[in-house]
Amino acid sequence: QGSVDKDTIDPGPQYPTVQDKDTFTTGITGDYETDKEYRKSGVLTSNNGVYNFTKEVTNIADSNIGKDVVLNLNGNDLNISQEFRGNANVGSGIVYGSVGLTTTNSEVTIDNARNINVDHRIVADNAKLTINNSGVLKVDSKVDNIGNYAAIRSDGKDAEIHINGSVEIDGNNDLLAIGAYDLGKTYVSNGTIVGGIVATDGGSVFVNNDNAENKVSITGDVEAKKDSKVTINFNTADSKLNGNVYGDGLVDLSFANKSIWTGYSNAEGFELALN
Repeated sequence: QGSVDKDTIDPGPQYPTVQDKDTFTTGITGDYETDKEYRKSGVLTSNNGVYNFTKEVTNIADSNIGKDVVLNLNGNDLNISQEFRGNANVGSGIVYGSVGLTTTNSEVTIDNARNINVDHRIVADNAKLTINNSGVLKVDSKVDNIGNYAAIRSDGKDAEIHINGSVEIDGNNDLLAIGAYDLGKTYVSNGTIVGGIVATDGGSVFVNNDNAENKVSITGDVEAKKDSKVTINFNTADSKLNGNVYGDGLVDLSFANKSIWTGYSNAEGFELALN
């Protein structure tokens, strides 16, 4: 019988088991082999789709995630931007121009987050995206010419976005902040939104759908096109809509507890509740 000298066996690369750096110049794809920067830095320690972030603040490049994954922030902050790619990587992995976070044909959960900052847009393309944040999710889209697309949008019959925390969307008054396209569904809990809201081609947008006592402040127009729906509940004294209502779909607005609407409606399907 022969024997093996254990000192001659190469065990392969040994990576850390806890996150050891805070800035990543490649985006997350969801693929274990492709996301080697996250493997080498102790974030993706096994092929189970769980990215475990333990630094107080993590910066990652804009990402297009095409597989089922969970990003566990462990109560920490996350920044997503093309800027973290550096000059050598600009343009890599970008969808629809400069996109902060895109999920495609997948189910993605960002869990236990505190504050999240995303440059440009968040897109669910026939994907389900859930974001659980205890702080504020900020999306800055005013630097990008996004045309008729919204800063946060679901697109496709299997697309759903659920944001279970406060949002702050800065898209300027003439840009779209929240959208649902082609049977997509977008749910936003509460927050401050600068920019319009649109549902089209059977899409649905829900803001404060549970009618909780959450601040909802919207500066921008609301539009539901044919076979589409927008539902918004304003339920605190500091909640407001400063904008007009349009479209031949259904717009359902509810105002309570001294919330304010400044604007008008010429929408064909318009339901207004004043409590």
